[in-house]
Amino acid sequence: MRRGGGYYYRKFSRWDLGIIISGLLAGRAEAQTALLDAENIRISDGTIKPRAGQKYLDGDIYVDEVINGLYQYSRQYIGVGGMVDFYKAYIFAAEDKLYLWDGVGDDTIWDITDGINYSMESDDIYCCTYQDWCYITTGKETIKTDGTAGNTRLLNQIGGLNNPSGALSFAQIDDGVGNLSGKRSYKYRYVKKNGDIVIDYSEFFTVQEVNGLVNDNVNVTHPASGDPDVTHIEIWCTKTYTTTAPSEWYRIIVVVDANNTHKDNVSDLVIEGYYTEYTGDDYIGYLNGINKLSFYKDRLYGIEEGLDPSLYRYSDIGNPEKWNADSWIDVKRDDGDIIVMGVTLGQSHYIFKQRSIWVLTGDPDAIPLIEVRAGGDASPNQTEYGLGCTSPRSIAVVGDTCYFYSKVHGVWSISNEGIKCISTNVSEDIRGLDNCSACVYVDDNGRLYYILSDSVTGIAWVCDTETKTCLKDTNIKSTCLIIYSDG
Repeated sequence: MRRGGGYYYRKFSRWDLGIIISGLLAGRAEAQTALLDAENIRISDGTIKPRAGQKYLDGDIYVDEVINGLYQYSRQYIGVGGMVDFYKAYIFAAEDKLYLWDGVGDDTIWDITDGINYSMESDDIYCCTYQDWCYITTGKETIKTDGTAGNTRLLNQIGGLNNPSGALSFAQIDDGVGNLSGKRSYKYRYVKKNGDIVIDYSEFFTVQEVNGLVNDNVNVTHPASGDPDVTHIEIWCTKTYTTTAPSEWYRIIVVVDANNTHKDNVSDLVIEGYYTEYTGDDYIGYLNGINKLSFYKDRLYGIEEGLDPSLYRYSDIGNPEKWNADSWIDVKRDDGDIIVMGVTLGQSHYIFKQRSIWVLTGDPDAIPLIEVRAGGDASPNQTEYGLGCTSPRSIAVVGDTCYFYSKVHGVWSISNEGIKCISTNVSEDIRGLDNCSACVYVDDNGRLYYILSDSVTGIAWVCDTETKTCLKDTNIKSTCLIIYSDG
């Protein structure tokens, strides 16, 4: 599969309960020789035409930087003849670019970052799919996409746009023929747009209220930002009300960044036709460095690495973009350890720190977190003292089993049969690896092999999960592994 000095990749996919960890192999004997160097990727040009609004790279593509993370995204849609179909795409990052390949036709890929006019702060991406959206995080930025240019946007970045500092001013147009009566609340923010796509935005200024409207309209005057990265100003409002302001907000005015005045004559009868989304103070876009999202029981979970890496944050039920300030789990704070990753396994959600494992078995507002401890009970809630996961990309979920790596304790698994060490019959040099990625391969006989590669040392292991023996290889510097969808 090696061509022209680079490595040629085709048909790659692995979807394990929100975690994509992939590897190229075709059986135990072939696995050692089939692991490929992921520092280069070659996608050949195809004949597919880009969808409206998307920009594709032309010609053969060589990514010379290390690829950190490869994920499959899919969503359901109504296709030709009203039949349910599935859209699938593969997302990966290299250097300051984020790419999407939908596998249609030949191997044409879309540069997502070019489409939204943005350069990534980090290429160490993690992805999670929820409610038809793929949320891509690095701890420095969050990007949301459904695989189309029009619905791809930058939700947040550390060190983004300047926030508004001046209030709106209002003048009621009291001519008796206006559309507004009662009260209306307003707020505004600055945004950066690329074409019609909002790619960054500030926080909202304090909500302001206009009272005493009687068949009036309102002139709204807004201040310019002074930030050269800001391109537009958005003004949002509620429907009119008499006592309590409605919770829904609508974006009624989008104008070029400047000091100016614009009329609000949007009646309640037509306001629902304007754009709306959740934009409260607990919006995901305001989280400081949220990363490594995972899905469990109709919520998203993640680590707010920029604030406290021992707090496990979670969204509202059914609303992946609303994260209340007090919606977090204390995973033994101040123990000198950090959360590495969260993984859904069956009806449980495991939270891995470097030296401990915790399990959530229901809604976090009602069910307490349980530490996975040492003890005589051979259950998935029992393990060795000090055992955790030191490499988030070493986690691989297959069926009812989760495999993971600790540089202190080696390769382990969690399942309904309990905690098991997979690297029992292995020399000590499987320990101490700091930059691991992994996958699980199942051969035609149903036998499972855990594949572990360290990108810095070049050491790779192919572990037989049944015999607990591992074969060692060297000079395999893979940061992410790829598995052929056809085996």
